[in-house]
Amino acid sequence: MAPLRRGLSWLGSRPHTARLRPRWVLPAAFVATVLVAGVGGYLLHGANGPATKAAGSNAAPAGPGTGVSAPGGNQALDAKAVFDRLVAAGLPVTNAVPVDTSTDPDKLLGHAGGYTSRLSFTVPGGNPKADQYGIGRGGVIEVFATAADAKRRADHLRKDRERLYIAGSVLVRLVGDVDRTLADKFRIAVAALEKAAIAPAR
Repeated sequence: MAPLRRGLSWLGSRPHTARLRPRWVLPAAFVATVLVAGVGGYLLHGANGPATKAAGSNAAPAGPGTGVSAPGGNQALDAKAVFDRLVAAGLPVTNAVPVDTSTDPDKLLGHAGGYTSRLSFTVPGGNPKADQYGIGRGGVIEVFATAADAKRRADHLRKDRERLYIAGSVLVRLVGDVDRTLADKFRIAVAALEKAAIAPAR
């Protein structure tokens, strides 16, 4: 019976190799798995995160427009936006008609030193039946790339019988028959455009 007891005793015991397995093997394997997963996650996601952020932070800002800048922002005013400001100021301006290269009577639109946008409008003192693209109906708004271009244009027009008002790169022209009191209101409204442009953003 002794051999049988030894056999049973051997079957009920743990294998020799199991008794010698160090207790730190399983925890070490778990830690290794976590590290591998973490490195993989970084390579798949983390590496792309900073690159996307950098691309956004280095994106080129919108290109500067032309004319007087709108208050509190970088977007510049074109001739139509200036016209809208004059309307908002309570001036009796109507029937804004912008020009393009085919209808521009002075052929300066888009040329070096010329205006980047232009429109004519009707105002009391002008002739409402005059050419819709010219100054005859009462007034014209011209917007230039720079203030120097606007001043150069105004200097060229001073020999004509016009009332001229400049705000930065914006030139507002009125026919000489516009009432002086009304012309004064235009002067104040145009000056307000430049003041609004240089006012600090809040």
